[in-house]
Amino acid sequence: KDIQSVVVIGANIGNEVYDIRKSYPNTSFIMFEPSPKFFPELLRLHGKKTYVKCHQKACGDYCGKTAFYELPMMGNGSFLKPTTDWKIFNKQEDDSITEYTVDVTTLDSEIPKNSKTDLLWVDVQGAELHVLKGARETLKNTKAVFLEVALCKSPYHEGALIRELNEVMIQTGHQLVLLGL
Repeated sequence: KDIQSVVVIGANIGNEVYDIRKSYPNTSFIMFEPSPKFFPELLRLHGKKTYVKCHQKACGDYCGKTAFYELPMMGNGSFLKPTTDWKIFNKQEDDSITEYTVDVTTLDSEIPKNSKTDLLWVDVQGAELHVLKGARETLKNTKAVFLEVALCKSPYHEGALIRELNEVMIQTGHQLVLLGL
């Protein structure tokens, strides 16, 4: 079946657009990326496309402001502070952190009520549970969810593990169907 609507949380520079539109050319995207480092490139690559809406916001379980921790490895920024194990976990020499203050919102406040989402793609470095808690209404109208998960230990303070994420997914009518390692 055709995928019409994709919401990407933690879009980075939006590579998902190219990959998904190859197979589903009618897909529209709503993309959230809070990083001041990567949002300008996301906007440059996709901002003029009529089928892509880009928002420079983090998604969580409240609306307001939050700290965002940019790490030296592309795509590893989070509003959860990395643990001292982050460097070991990711096999990185550089563990420098740049901290920004960014806007944070909930999906329930951004996605129109009763709007249908075919795929919710969440890659937010341990903060997935915060996103899901702020998306309970959105999840009711979402067909599939792609989550990056940690199985036993998160390299981010208070990063959720798969068990906690699965509980929220079950509560919103979703089930785990595949785990890739």
